[in-house]
Amino acid sequence: AGYAPFNIQNLGGSLYVTYAKVGMDGEEENGPGNGYVRKFNTDGVRDLTFAINNGALDAPWGVAVAPASFGIFSGDLIVGNFSDAGQLHAYNATTGAFIGTLQDPSGAPIEIDQLWALQFGNGGNGGDVNALYFTAGIADETHGLFGVLRATAAQPASLIRFVADNFAAAETQGSVNITVIREGDTSGSATVNYAAVTGSGPGFADASDFTLAPNTLTFAPGETFKTFSVGITNDTLTEGDETLQLVLSNPTGAQLAAPSQATLTIVDNGTGVANLSITKSAVTSVQPGTSFSYTITVANSGPDAATNVVVTDNLPPQVTYDSATASQGTCSGTTTVVCSLGTLNSGASATITIIVDAPPSSATVSNTATVTSDQSDPNTTNNAASAVVQVAAPVPTLSETMLMLVALLLAAIGALRLTRG
Repeated sequence: AGYAPFNIQNLGGSLYVTYAKVGMDGEEENGPGNGYVRKFNTDGVRDLTFAINNGALDAPWGVAVAPASFGIFSGDLIVGNFSDAGQLHAYNATTGAFIGTLQDPSGAPIEIDQLWALQFGNGGNGGDVNALYFTAGIADETHGLFGVLRATAAQPASLIRFVADNFAAAETQGSVNITVIREGDTSGSATVNYAAVTGSGPGFADASDFTLAPNTLTFAPGETFKTFSVGITNDTLTEGDETLQLVLSNPTGAQLAAPSQATLTIVDNGTGVANLSITKSAVTSVQPGTSFSYTITVANSGPDAATNVVVTDNLPPQVTYDSATASQGTCSGTTTVVCSLGTLNSGASATITIIVDAPPSSATVSNTATVTSDQSDPNTTNNAASAVVQVAAPVPTLSETMLMLVALLLAAIGALRLTRG
């Protein structure tokens, strides 16, 4: 299952290709957002400045560029949906930005069952240049329908739209309020539906990133704005900024105006998950005044890379700092040694060696080092490690020469006693 080309139309030397979502059986799958449109030149090179993504599309088929005489949608690209309630939507012919939905004089969206081709007349036998001709396969394509649509001069008395075509929210803020405004004649009541449409692939939000149930805004007489709230999920994943489309549809008592589709960008703050561990080792005992070293090893068992990895070692007051080196990054400080290791990829490790001088007298020296990073850590019990070193003077011992002299002395004393006896 995926998307497949549904129709190709040459309009003014540009090829407009519509795509519909298809099931495993190869048949189109109807539903809001199940389609997109791309623009190519006749050599097959895509125009990257133009794109219509999902939104109000539902198995789009017919496409046509409206003439200058086609009312509020003059010059726009008209795209028809092939669905049980095929609607026609207008888009900017250059960028693909959503403009609005074609409606009848009562303000209701025009719906044509199983809408096929769209074509403006070209004059003479080719039909009225101001009229949009269409074909459809009504009754599940068991019958054919040929019809015509003409723009009326009357302007809608009340218009509903988003206050902006772009909104943004940080993952940490929990929710964001979206404002919808009503302009023109606001003396009567009006309603409009709203919903979120997600795309697929990198950069698109999915259902785990936000919360918004489709619903309806109701404007009482005199009301000019309404808001609805989109819940934002604050996760720890590093996934970059993601977008979703907010769509207004099916107004009553008013007509949609641009922008009736807006982009909500969720600004990522996820830092990922890194499981850091630290170990520390040293000799168990040393003599007073001698040098010894601490060896610190930091490892990342993932799943993500750890960034801004920092090891902090508060040296015990009994020792004197000599030096500190790291296998990556840099170390600074003489009483508190701070080693900035940079990034540790999943499965990687780094080693730090700190050399100190032992105190001049006997002591028990205990030293602890800790590690931190920008990522969340599922196990913080192994983010600190200690080593204990005993500093003690050696027990005096007799050399071999002294032992021989003592032995000879004892032997002489023994011989002297025997002689006297």
